[in-house]
Amino acid sequence: MPLWLRVTDLVFFGGGTLLALAASLGRPVAVRVNAAGITLRRTPLFRGSSAQTYPWPEVEQIVIWRGFKMDYVGVRRAPGATPLTGRFTGSTSRKAAALTSGLRPEVAVTGVAANNWVLDRARLRAAVAQFAPQVQVVDLTTPAR
Repeated sequence: MPLWLRVTDLVFFGGGTLLALAASLGRPVAVRVNAAGITLRRTPLFRGSSAQTYPWPEVEQIVIWRGFKMDYVGVRRAPGATPLTGRFTGSTSRKAAALTSGLRPEVAVTGVAANNWVLDRARLRAAVAQFAPQVQVVDLTTPAR
């Protein structure tokens, strides 16, 4: 193999490995539940990824659903809540969310995929019960009994 190709391989694959390692060691939180509300982050691998905090007075339900072979967590917001802004909240995103997930578009656009992290349903329920007992956690991935 020519030297230039070896150097290119080393830089490309070595750089990618270092980037993945650095991102995984940072351990930012994907879902945070505290007294202020629930915070959902699009991806926990990068701190700069978009995160949205929903205060408890504006939250009616936390909804868990399955789509594209992944679990999603989203928020059903109370009527009169502050309008959503930012990426993935426009009319095109709402239409796409309604088509792909089968949920109300307002819930689907708040959703974050459990991609590269594991959703611990029991811990989520316990945290919501502690900080906001009036908020329901609805899991659409389990059959109704």
